[in-house]
Amino acid sequence: MANVAWMRTELRLFLEVYFTIRDVIEGAPAIKGRRSVPTTALSGLNGFENLGLNRNLRDARRYLPQPNPDDRSQDNNARYLSYVERAQWLGATAQTLDGMSGQVFLRDPVVKVPTVLEPLLKNMDGAGVTFIQQAKRAVEDCLAYGRGGLLTDFPDTGGGLNVDQVEAGAAQPNIILYEPWQIINWRITTDGARKFYSLIVLLDDEHEAVDDYETRQVLQYRVLKINESGTHDVEIWRSEDNKSKRTGNQFRLHDSYTPLGPEGRPLTEIPFTFFGARNNDAHPDKPPLQDMAEVNIGHYRNSADYEDACYQCGQPTPWAAGLTKQWVKDVWEGKKIPMGSRAVIPLPVGGQMGLLQTTPNTLPFEAMKHKEDQMIALGAKLIEAQGGGNPITATGELIDETSETSVLTNVANNVGAAYQFALVMAAMYMGMDKISAEKEISVKFNTEFQFQRMSAAERQELIAEWQKGAITTTEMRSVMISNGLASLDDEEYRAEVAQDNEERAAQALLADPLALPGTAKARPGTAQNPKAPAPKSKPAGKGKAS
Repeated sequence: MANVAWMRTELRLFLEVYFTIRDVIEGAPAIKGRRSVPTTALSGLNGFENLGLNRNLRDARRYLPQPNPDDRSQDNNARYLSYVERAQWLGATAQTLDGMSGQVFLRDPVVKVPTVLEPLLKNMDGAGVTFIQQAKRAVEDCLAYGRGGLLTDFPDTGGGLNVDQVEAGAAQPNIILYEPWQIINWRITTDGARKFYSLIVLLDDEHEAVDDYETRQVLQYRVLKINESGTHDVEIWRSEDNKSKRTGNQFRLHDSYTPLGPEGRPLTEIPFTFFGARNNDAHPDKPPLQDMAEVNIGHYRNSADYEDACYQCGQPTPWAAGLTKQWVKDVWEGKKIPMGSRAVIPLPVGGQMGLLQTTPNTLPFEAMKHKEDQMIALGAKLIEAQGGGNPITATGELIDETSETSVLTNVANNVGAAYQFALVMAAMYMGMDKISAEKEISVKFNTEFQFQRMSAAERQELIAEWQKGAITTTEMRSVMISNGLASLDDEEYRAEVAQDNEERAAQALLADPLALPGTAKARPGTAQNPKAPAPKSKPAGKGKAS
């Protein structure tokens, strides 16, 4: 029997990287082996069933090697657990992911869909997840792992629906987001100049009821394929026993159907698309956060050594020399040794006392600082170097910003293209032809990012250049918009400035009827103040000659 659980080699090579990045993003509970996650969906994945289990020494050792690993005694294990607990985890990778995702969603995506698809944007997966909510998760997956996928899931209607039933909401497709490790197999078929996916195998996250309250996770594979007649079929395969190790013949066909549109026509392509950090093909891209995650783990290991040294050697230790056994018996036996500036300790002739303090071990601390600088260079914008750090040249900042902007731009555009494809597939189910749907549907994610803000001095210089006429208002405001200091376009800006000027003029007249904005107070007897007496003119001939 064919092995439906077979995994592509390209994905198998990336699995450990994906799970490591996942743990780094989750933070201390995963890194220290404290978190407990369901393992059914991860079991049987070609030797990776041991990743992501409940807390034990093996989980903690995965990211923090145990000193004296050959010593399996209870005391050594207890000391190692204390070693793990004292280590500090710095969540730089997760914060960077939040910050980079936040850059993409500084502005809501611009989504244009026909009216029939508007309800789908409010409930993408059938469970109430909106487009914005799901899109944020997709962008984060693409940034973290460099890969993911979207399935436009056509419900099994038995024979299709008519247009009136679709418009009445009797059924609609769902758009489901798949994590990179859930897309385990694919096949590309060539037909002349045309290439298309003829097979996609997805690992579903399914649960079934055990009783009125309890559920259990079910290992289920969803097979999407193009059959010999050139139409799309769906097969659902489930394991019979859900054991941790299984082979292909332990799965049985649970269900199969042919997705149909509202007119009862089968599809001729699989409604699934990949998205990636570089492009949207099937090949896994290198995760953008992989390097940072590895440095983050190295920082954690240095922290463990540093905190352990502080604990073991941080307290001063009193010492004494030149004391006789008789003197100790007569003076100190059964008594506490007084400490502090007010304590008087009588010593015998030649006796000495002092405090033993170790020289600070700066090596782990310096290693931590070095890795923090590395994470800054890799894009950890939320970990800012304090005074005394290595200066970054303007060229270095430009290279870093250009590199990160390029990654973010690719991610935003690629995820947007994937959603556009998924929505076109959904529109086809709702009765539109593909050409019309592609013309009416567009998805555009924000690519205007704000990595750095202008300083007060830079803003002052910009305004000065504008006031001198060296740059136009449009140029000045363009710089301010790119730095997040302004948001209105020129037309909105000029309209609001005109309205503000009118309001200021009205307020000024109410406060002082003799004045107008931008002018001196109106003179008595003028049009601005007609009721006031006009100034008397001087008699002719009595004034000084001019």
